Amino acid sequence: MMNLAPWVVLVYALIILSGGIAGFAAAHSWPSIIMGSLSAVLLVCAAIAMFKNSVLGYFAAVGIAFVLTVFFTNRFLHTFKLWPGGIMAIVSFLIFVFLVAAKLKN
Repeated sequence: MMNLAPWVVLVYALIILSGGIAGFAAAHSWPSIIMGSLSAVLLVCAAIAMFKNSVLGYFAAVGIAFVLTVFFTNRFLHTFKLWPGGIMAIVSFLIFVFLVAAKLKN
Protein backbone atom coordinates (compact mmCIF):
# COMPACT_ATOMS: atom_id res chain seq x y z
CA MET A 1 0.00 0.00 0.00
CA MET A 2 1.28 3.43 -0.95
CA ASN A 3 2.20 5.86 1.81
CA LEU A 4 0.06 8.98 1.46
CA ALA A 5 2.05 11.25 3.80
CA PRO A 6 4.88 12.22 1.38
CA TRP A 7 2.31 13.12 -1.28
CA VAL A 8 0.43 15.29 1.20
CA VAL A 9 3.69 17.05 2.07
CA LEU A 10 4.36 17.72 -1.63
CA VAL A 11 0.90 19.25 -2.08
CA TYR A 12 1.46 21.30 1.08
CA ALA A 13 4.78 22.52 -0.37
CA LEU A 14 2.95 23.69 -3.50
CA ILE A 15 0.36 25.51 -1.38
CA ILE A 16 3.08 27.25 0.63
CA LEU A 17 4.99 28.20 -2.53
CA SER A 18 1.79 29.51 -4.15
CA GLY A 19 1.10 31.62 -1.07
CA GLY A 20 4.56 33.12 -1.21
CA ILE A 21 4.15 33.95 -4.87
CA ALA A 22 0.69 35.43 -4.22
CA GLY A 23 2.08 37.55 -1.37
CA PHE A 24 4.78 38.89 -3.64
CA ALA A 25 2.36 39.54 -6.51
CA ALA A 26 -0.17 41.32 -4.29
CA ALA A 27 2.10 43.38 -2.05
CA HIS A 28 5.60 43.05 -3.55
CA SER A 29 6.51 41.26 -0.33
CA TRP A 30 10.03 39.89 -0.63
CA PRO A 31 9.77 38.12 2.75
CA SER A 32 6.70 36.23 1.45
CA ILE A 33 8.41 34.92 -1.66
CA ILE A 34 11.69 34.15 0.11
CA MET A 35 10.14 32.34 3.07
CA GLY A 36 7.48 30.66 0.92
CA SER A 37 10.17 29.36 -1.44
CA LEU A 38 12.49 28.29 1.37
CA SER A 39 9.70 26.51 3.22
CA ALA A 40 8.56 24.78 0.01
CA VAL A 41 12.10 23.59 -0.78
CA LEU A 42 12.51 22.23 2.74
CA LEU A 43 9.14 20.47 2.51
CA VAL A 44 10.08 18.91 -0.85
CA CYS A 45 13.34 17.66 0.68
CA ALA A 46 11.39 16.24 3.63
CA ALA A 47 8.95 14.52 1.23
CA ILE A 48 11.81 12.98 -0.74
CA ALA A 49 13.26 11.65 2.51
CA MET A 50 9.83 10.35 3.49
CA PHE A 51 9.58 8.47 0.17
CA LYS A 52 12.83 6.76 1.22
CA ASN A 53 11.25 5.85 4.58
CA SER A 54 13.45 8.28 6.49
CA VAL A 55 12.23 9.14 9.98
CA LEU A 56 14.16 12.39 9.68
CA GLY A 57 11.94 13.35 6.74
CA TYR A 58 8.82 12.90 8.87
CA PHE A 59 10.28 14.89 11.75
CA ALA A 60 11.36 17.66 9.39
CA ALA A 61 7.92 17.88 7.80
CA VAL A 62 6.21 17.85 11.21
CA GLY A 63 8.58 20.55 12.48
CA ILE A 64 8.05 22.78 9.45
CA ALA A 65 4.27 22.36 9.65
CA PHE A 66 4.40 23.23 13.36
CA VAL A 67 6.53 26.33 12.80
CA LEU A 68 4.24 27.50 9.98
CA THR A 69 1.18 26.85 12.17
CA VAL A 70 2.63 29.07 14.89
CA PHE A 71 3.70 31.74 12.37
CA PHE A 72 0.35 31.95 10.60
CA THR A 73 -1.64 31.78 13.86
CA ASN A 74 0.42 34.70 15.15
CA ARG A 75 -0.18 36.62 11.94
CA PHE A 76 -3.93 35.97 12.16
CA LEU A 77 -4.07 37.06 15.81
CA HIS A 78 -2.35 40.34 14.91
CA THR A 79 -4.35 41.16 11.77
CA PHE A 80 -7.59 39.17 12.12
CA LYS A 81 -7.46 38.70 8.35
CA LEU A 82 -8.66 35.33 7.16
CA TRP A 83 -6.16 35.36 4.28
CA PRO A 84 -3.36 34.50 4.55
CA GLY A 85 -3.09 34.10 8.32
CA GLY A 86 -6.29 32.29 9.20
CA ILE A 87 -6.51 29.92 6.25
CA MET A 88 -2.81 29.04 6.27
CA ALA A 89 -2.87 28.50 10.05
CA ILE A 90 -5.72 26.02 9.62
CA VAL A 91 -4.06 24.26 6.66
CA SER A 92 -0.71 24.05 8.46
CA PHE A 93 -2.36 22.72 11.63
CA LEU A 94 -4.26 20.07 9.66
CA ILE A 95 -1.04 18.97 7.95
CA PHE A 96 0.71 18.85 11.33
CA VAL A 97 -2.05 16.67 12.83
CA PHE A 98 -2.16 14.42 9.75
CA LEU A 99 1.61 13.83 9.84
CA VAL A 100 1.66 13.10 13.57
CA ALA A 101 -1.27 10.69 13.18
CA ALA A 102 0.36 9.02 10.17
CA LYS A 103 3.60 8.49 12.08
CA LEU A 104 1.81 7.18 15.19
CA LYS A 105 -0.15 4.74 13.04
CA ASN A 106 3.08 3.16 11.69
